[in-house]
Amino acid sequence: MTIAAVAMLTGCVRTEPIASPPPTSAPTPAATPLFASDAEALAAATAAYAAYVAMSDKITTEGGADPERISPYVSKEQLARDLAVFKTYEDRGYASHGELGFDSVRLESLTGTDKPVVTVFLCADFSKIRLVDSAGTDITESDLQERAPMEISFVRDSNVSTRYGLVIDWSESWSGTDFCAG
Repeated sequence: MTIAAVAMLTGCVRTEPIASPPPTSAPTPAATPLFASDAEALAAATAAYAAYVAMSDKITTEGGADPERISPYVSKEQLARDLAVFKTYEDRGYASHGELGFDSVRLESLTGTDKPVVTVFLCADFSKIRLVDSAGTDITESDLQERAPMEISFVRDSNVSTRYGLVIDWSESWSGTDFCAG
């Protein structure tokens, strides 16, 4: 009698089949980052902001008319905020003259890969913009800060046809040290 047969008779061997080990799944490849570098993310955010500013300037120059034109440049959450601002222009008969400028763009953070969030600091330049009422009177605040620090966050929107598909998710004045002064 073989050792296996003796073991079976004495009850030392499993009689049920040994389960095969669970299949190992192939390792999931790491998601390919949308940006090859921080510089590329910064360039994409800068381009997205420039496109947003151009459309925003157009809408405010036209007194807030057809404000939905801003939607390809912003997230749904930011769209609601922008529409409220443009409605004020329309309701009060305001229009802008000139263009918003910006410079000194620098990357604050880049998080995520397939759904990146790019946050930048920049200096918004309001010096070439004038706000006028329906009679064409300049109502620009006399104490308007001509250069203001801003923090802007971008997210990827797969419905946007630009290379990176970045849209503004939120934008606010920077409350920290004014890096635009001087």
